[in-house]
Amino acid sequence: MTETTRAGVGQLFEIHLAGSPTTGFRWEFSPDPAAPVELVDQVVEPDLGSVGGPATQRFTFRARLPGRTRLKFAYKRPWEPRERDHREFDVLIAP
Repeated sequence: MTETTRAGVGQLFEIHLAGSPTTGFRWEFSPDPAAPVELVDQVVEPDLGSVGGPATQRFTFRARLPGRTRLKFAYKRPWEPRERDHREFDVLIAP
């Protein structure tokens, strides 16, 4: 399933993905240099209710140009070649 996000040129928007970083798994963003967006920040926000538990990875992007792009994320351990999960987001950028 692909989700759709909308933004205006110059606007910041976020993608939130749940995970469990203490197991070694992280969401990895696959950038496209020609995409009309740029990655501005990436933060892991742990669930404050449990040590070693789930967390949310927050990716912040800036819409640079009007158009459409697809952001792709893979949930994997850096040392393993295969991904455990993946997510895709269509981004529509208005002028």
